[in-house]
Amino acid sequence: MSEFEYILEKRIDLRDKTGHVGRSEKVERGSYAEDRLKQLKQEREKYNVNFIGMYKGGVPRKNSGSIRGKSLGAPNEFHAPNIHNYLEFNHQDTAFVSSADAVKFKHWMGTDIIDFQRSRPYYPMHYDKNFDFLRDRTYFLVR
Repeated sequence: MSEFEYILEKRIDLRDKTGHVGRSEKVERGSYAEDRLKQLKQEREKYNVNFIGMYKGGVPRKNSGSIRGKSLGAPNEFHAPNIHNYLEFNHQDTAFVSSADAVKFKHWMGTDIIDFQRSRPYYPMHYDKNFDFLRDRTYFLVR
């Protein structure tokens, strides 16, 4: 168990008023993680989504029912990845991967992991050190 998991499970006193435990791990400056966190923050602001993917509340929109602000759904409704992919990455070269596809792929990788980890060649090797295969052969040019 990592230190973060221990704090998450056992140290309730370290939680903030929302019930979450803050991560103390810093992201390296200029790393991919820093860039990706910035992208995620911009996307969350764009669709009015909190850090776990649920639409936040806000100012009501005219003729939109319970939908608030820049949200695409009602408050506390999940911002589905397939909707996000359709809006952000909808072009002819995009391959959409649904959650069902991901589950099937994970199962497939789990069942075939033995094949992927097997060293090649995986058939038994027989070494003929005495060249016995030549004794049984006959050649048509030999007299």
